[in-house]
Amino acid sequence: MKLSKCIVGAVAMAVFTAGCNSGKPAGYKPEVIEEIGTGTVPKGEEGRYLPLAIGNQWVYDVDITVRRDGKESKTSQELTFRCTNVNKVGAKTFATLEAIIDGKVNEQQQWSLDDKGLYQLSVGAPPKPFDPPQPAIRFPVEPKNEFVWKGTGFVPQGRVEKGESKSIVLGVESADTGIGRFRALAVETTMTWATGGARSTTWWAPDYGIVRYRQEADMVGKTPDGKFVRIQAVQVMRLKSKSFRNAK
Repeated sequence: MKLSKCIVGAVAMAVFTAGCNSGKPAGYKPEVIEEIGTGTVPKGEEGRYLPLAIGNQWVYDVDITVRRDGKESKTSQELTFRCTNVNKVGAKTFATLEAIIDGKVNEQQQWSLDDKGLYQLSVGAPPKPFDPPQPAIRFPVEPKNEFVWKGTGFVPQGRVEKGESKSIVLGVESADTGIGRFRALAVETTMTWATGGARSTTWWAPDYGIVRYRQEADMVGKTPDGKFVRIQAVQVMRLKSKSFRNAK
Protein backbone atom coordinates (compact mmCIF):
# COMPACT_ATOMS: atom_id res chain seq x y z
CA MET A 1 0.00 0.00 0.00
CA LYS A 2 1.38 3.42 -0.96
CA LEU A 3 0.52 6.36 1.32
CA SER A 4 0.32 9.99 0.19
CA LYS A 5 3.17 12.33 1.09
CA CYS A 6 0.91 14.25 3.49
CA ILE A 7 -0.04 11.12 5.42
CA VAL A 8 3.53 9.85 5.50
CA GLY A 9 4.72 13.25 6.77
CA ALA A 10 2.07 13.34 9.50
CA VAL A 11 2.91 9.83 10.64
CA ALA A 12 6.62 10.59 10.69
CA MET A 13 6.07 13.79 12.72
CA ALA A 14 3.85 11.97 15.22
CA VAL A 15 6.47 9.28 15.74
CA PHE A 16 9.24 11.88 16.09
CA THR A 17 7.25 13.94 18.61
CA ALA A 18 6.32 10.90 20.68
CA GLY A 19 9.96 9.85 20.72
CA CYS A 20 11.09 13.25 21.98
CA ASN A 21 8.45 13.71 24.67
CA SER A 22 8.26 10.24 26.13
CA GLY A 23 11.00 8.30 27.85
CA LYS A 24 11.30 4.67 28.76
CA PRO A 25 10.42 3.78 32.37
CA ALA A 26 13.38 3.44 34.68
CA GLY A 27 14.79 -0.05 34.54
CA TYR A 28 12.93 -0.87 31.33
CA LYS A 29 14.11 -4.03 29.61
CA PRO A 30 12.75 -5.22 26.27
CA GLU A 31 11.18 -8.66 26.29
CA VAL A 32 13.56 -11.35 25.12
CA ILE A 33 11.91 -13.88 22.85
CA GLU A 34 13.56 -17.26 23.13
CA GLU A 35 14.29 -18.90 19.80
CA ILE A 36 13.84 -22.62 19.19
CA GLY A 37 16.78 -24.64 17.87
CA THR A 38 19.93 -23.57 16.02
CA GLY A 39 18.83 -24.03 12.42
CA THR A 40 21.81 -26.24 11.61
CA VAL A 41 22.62 -29.95 11.67
CA PRO A 42 25.91 -31.85 11.39
CA LYS A 43 26.95 -33.01 7.93
CA GLY A 44 25.30 -36.32 7.18
CA GLU A 45 22.20 -35.55 9.29
CA GLU A 46 20.46 -33.26 6.77
CA GLY A 47 17.43 -35.57 6.72
CA ARG A 48 16.43 -33.93 9.99
CA TYR A 49 15.22 -30.91 8.00
CA LEU A 50 12.14 -32.99 7.09
CA PRO A 51 11.46 -35.83 9.56
CA LEU A 52 9.81 -38.58 7.54
CA ALA A 53 7.93 -41.31 9.40
CA ILE A 54 4.46 -42.74 8.88
CA GLY A 55 2.04 -40.84 11.09
CA ASN A 56 4.05 -37.63 11.32
CA GLN A 57 1.73 -34.66 11.00
CA TRP A 58 2.12 -30.89 10.58
CA VAL A 59 -0.71 -28.34 10.94
CA TYR A 60 -0.38 -24.86 9.41
CA ASP A 61 -2.30 -21.61 9.36
CA VAL A 62 -2.40 -20.37 5.76
CA ASP A 63 -3.24 -16.80 4.70
CA ILE A 64 -3.75 -16.08 0.99
CA THR A 65 -4.18 -12.67 -0.64
CA VAL A 66 -5.13 -12.53 -4.32
CA ARG A 67 -5.34 -9.42 -6.47
CA ARG A 68 -7.13 -10.02 -9.78
CA ASP A 69 -8.00 -7.27 -12.20
CA GLY A 70 -7.55 -4.67 -9.45
CA LYS A 71 -9.80 -6.47 -6.97
CA GLU A 72 -8.32 -7.98 -3.80
CA SER A 73 -9.59 -10.96 -1.84
CA LYS A 74 -8.23 -12.60 1.30
CA THR A 75 -8.78 -16.08 2.68
CA SER A 76 -7.46 -18.00 5.67
CA GLN A 77 -7.54 -21.73 6.21
CA GLU A 78 -5.97 -24.56 8.16
CA LEU A 79 -3.80 -27.01 6.23
CA THR A 80 -2.59 -30.37 7.53
CA PHE A 81 0.20 -32.45 6.04
CA ARG A 82 0.28 -36.10 7.07
CA CYS A 83 2.97 -38.63 6.19
CA THR A 84 1.16 -41.78 5.04
CA ASN A 85 3.94 -43.86 3.51
CA VAL A 86 7.72 -44.19 3.78
CA ASN A 87 9.73 -46.59 1.65
CA LYS A 88 13.50 -47.04 1.60
CA VAL A 89 15.19 -48.23 -1.57
CA GLY A 90 18.93 -48.52 -1.12
CA ALA A 91 20.26 -45.17 0.06
CA LYS A 92 17.07 -43.33 -0.91
CA THR A 93 13.96 -42.66 1.16
CA PHE A 94 10.64 -42.11 -0.60
CA ALA A 95 7.67 -40.61 1.24
CA THR A 96 4.05 -39.67 0.59
CA LEU A 97 2.48 -36.63 2.24
CA GLU A 98 -1.25 -35.95 2.15
CA ALA A 99 -2.49 -32.35 2.20
CA ILE A 100 -5.77 -32.13 4.13
CA ILE A 101 -8.18 -29.16 4.14
CA ASP A 102 -11.53 -29.23 5.97
CA GLY A 103 -11.06 -32.91 6.76
CA LYS A 104 -10.62 -33.91 3.12
CA VAL A 105 -7.48 -34.92 1.25
CA ASN A 106 -6.81 -32.05 -1.16
CA GLU A 107 -3.71 -33.52 -2.81
CA GLN A 108 -0.80 -35.90 -2.38
CA GLN A 109 2.88 -35.06 -2.59
CA GLN A 110 5.73 -37.45 -3.27
CA TRP A 111 9.18 -36.67 -1.85
CA SER A 112 12.59 -38.32 -1.91
CA LEU A 113 15.62 -37.94 0.33
CA ASP A 114 19.20 -39.09 -0.24
CA ASP A 115 22.72 -37.91 0.54
CA LYS A 116 22.53 -35.34 -2.28
CA GLY A 117 19.35 -33.58 -1.18
CA LEU A 118 15.61 -33.41 -0.59
CA TYR A 119 13.45 -33.49 -3.73
CA GLN A 120 9.79 -33.10 -4.62
CA LEU A 121 8.76 -35.80 -7.10
CA SER A 122 5.09 -35.01 -7.73
CA VAL A 123 1.92 -33.32 -6.51
CA GLY A 124 -1.77 -33.99 -6.99
CA ALA A 125 -3.98 -37.02 -7.40
CA PRO A 126 -3.42 -38.52 -9.90
CA PRO A 127 0.26 -37.53 -9.49
CA LYS A 128 1.63 -34.70 -11.60
CA PRO A 129 5.37 -35.44 -11.67
CA PHE A 130 8.28 -33.03 -11.69
CA ASP A 131 10.57 -34.15 -14.51
CA PRO A 132 13.30 -34.16 -13.38
CA PRO A 133 12.59 -34.13 -9.61
CA GLN A 134 12.64 -30.60 -8.22
CA PRO A 135 15.22 -29.99 -5.45
CA ALA A 136 14.04 -28.34 -2.23
CA ILE A 137 17.46 -28.46 -0.51
CA ARG A 138 20.79 -29.65 -1.85
CA PHE A 139 23.37 -31.20 0.47
CA PRO A 140 25.75 -30.35 1.99
CA VAL A 141 24.01 -27.19 3.20
CA GLU A 142 26.18 -24.09 3.04
CA PRO A 143 25.12 -20.40 3.11
CA LYS A 144 24.99 -18.86 -0.39
CA ASN A 145 24.95 -22.28 -2.08
CA GLU A 146 22.87 -22.13 -5.27
CA PHE A 147 21.11 -24.83 -7.23
CA VAL A 148 18.92 -24.77 -10.32
CA TRP A 149 16.12 -26.80 -11.87
CA LYS A 150 14.72 -26.87 -15.39
CA GLY A 151 11.98 -29.17 -16.56
CA THR A 152 8.25 -29.82 -16.47
CA GLY A 153 6.09 -29.77 -13.38
CA PHE A 154 3.26 -28.24 -11.40
CA VAL A 155 3.49 -24.42 -11.25
CA PRO A 156 1.77 -21.99 -8.82
CA GLN A 157 -0.78 -21.19 -11.51
CA GLY A 158 -2.35 -24.58 -10.88
CA ARG A 159 -1.27 -26.55 -13.94
CA VAL A 160 1.67 -28.48 -15.38
CA GLU A 161 4.06 -26.42 -17.51
CA LYS A 162 7.66 -26.15 -18.53
CA GLY A 163 9.59 -23.96 -16.15
CA GLU A 164 12.85 -23.30 -14.41
CA SER A 165 13.93 -22.24 -10.96
CA LYS A 166 16.99 -20.99 -9.14
CA SER A 167 17.42 -21.43 -5.40
CA ILE A 168 19.88 -19.97 -2.93
CA VAL A 169 20.54 -20.88 0.68
CA LEU A 170 20.18 -17.61 2.58
CA GLY A 171 21.47 -19.12 5.82
CA VAL A 172 19.96 -19.38 9.29
CA GLU A 173 17.30 -16.77 10.08
CA SER A 174 14.67 -16.05 12.72
CA ALA A 175 11.23 -17.32 11.66
CA ASP A 176 8.01 -16.49 13.52
CA THR A 177 5.40 -19.26 13.65
CA GLY A 178 2.27 -20.17 15.56
CA ILE A 179 4.30 -22.12 18.13
CA GLY A 180 7.19 -19.74 18.67
CA ARG A 181 10.20 -18.20 17.00
CA PHE A 182 12.65 -20.59 15.36
CA ARG A 183 16.22 -20.47 14.18
CA ALA A 184 15.62 -21.98 10.75
CA LEU A 185 17.43 -22.53 7.48
CA ALA A 186 16.04 -20.15 4.86
CA VAL A 187 16.02 -21.20 1.20
CA GLU A 188 14.83 -18.72 -1.42
CA THR A 189 13.55 -19.96 -4.79
CA THR A 190 12.72 -17.92 -7.88
CA MET A 191 10.64 -19.76 -10.48
CA THR A 192 9.54 -18.73 -13.97
CA TRP A 193 7.26 -20.29 -16.57
CA ALA A 194 5.60 -19.08 -19.78
CA THR A 195 2.81 -17.07 -18.18
CA GLY A 196 4.22 -16.11 -14.81
CA GLY A 197 6.80 -16.18 -12.10
CA ALA A 198 7.04 -16.65 -8.34
CA ARG A 199 9.48 -16.05 -5.52
CA SER A 200 9.26 -18.07 -2.35
CA THR A 201 11.18 -18.53 0.89
CA THR A 202 11.01 -21.75 2.89
CA TRP A 203 12.25 -21.90 6.47
CA TRP A 204 13.39 -25.39 7.53
CA ALA A 205 13.94 -26.22 11.21
CA PRO A 206 15.81 -29.42 12.14
CA ASP A 207 13.54 -32.06 13.71
CA TYR A 208 10.46 -29.98 12.80
CA GLY A 209 10.38 -29.59 9.01
CA ILE A 210 8.92 -26.53 7.30
CA VAL A 211 8.03 -24.01 10.00
CA ARG A 212 7.23 -21.06 7.73
CA TYR A 213 6.71 -20.50 4.00
CA ARG A 214 6.01 -17.38 1.97
CA GLN A 215 5.36 -17.14 -1.76
CA GLU A 216 4.64 -14.20 -4.04
CA ALA A 217 3.35 -15.04 -7.52
CA ASP A 218 2.68 -12.78 -10.51
CA MET A 219 0.79 -14.45 -13.36
CA VAL A 220 -1.29 -13.84 -16.46
CA GLY A 221 -4.61 -15.65 -16.56
CA LYS A 222 -7.87 -15.57 -18.48
CA THR A 223 -11.37 -14.55 -17.43
CA PRO A 224 -14.35 -16.79 -18.33
CA ASP A 225 -14.99 -14.58 -21.37
CA GLY A 226 -11.43 -15.06 -22.64
CA LYS A 227 -9.85 -11.76 -21.56
CA PHE A 228 -6.32 -11.72 -20.21
CA VAL A 229 -5.95 -10.57 -16.62
CA ARG A 230 -3.01 -10.07 -14.27
CA ILE A 231 -3.14 -12.15 -11.08
CA GLN A 232 -0.93 -11.43 -8.08
CA ALA A 233 -1.02 -13.77 -5.11
CA VAL A 234 0.75 -13.88 -1.74
CA GLN A 235 0.60 -17.03 0.39
CA VAL A 236 1.99 -17.29 3.92
CA MET A 237 2.06 -20.59 5.81
CA ARG A 238 2.97 -20.83 9.52
CA LEU A 239 3.35 -23.99 11.59
CA LYS A 240 0.80 -24.11 14.42
CA SER A 241 1.34 -27.66 15.72
CA LYS A 242 3.08 -30.93 14.97
CA SER A 243 2.61 -34.52 16.02
CA PHE A 244 5.46 -36.95 15.35
CA ARG A 245 5.52 -40.69 15.83
CA ASN A 246 8.98 -40.46 17.38
CA ALA A 247 8.65 -37.10 19.11
CA LYS A 248 11.85 -35.47 20.33
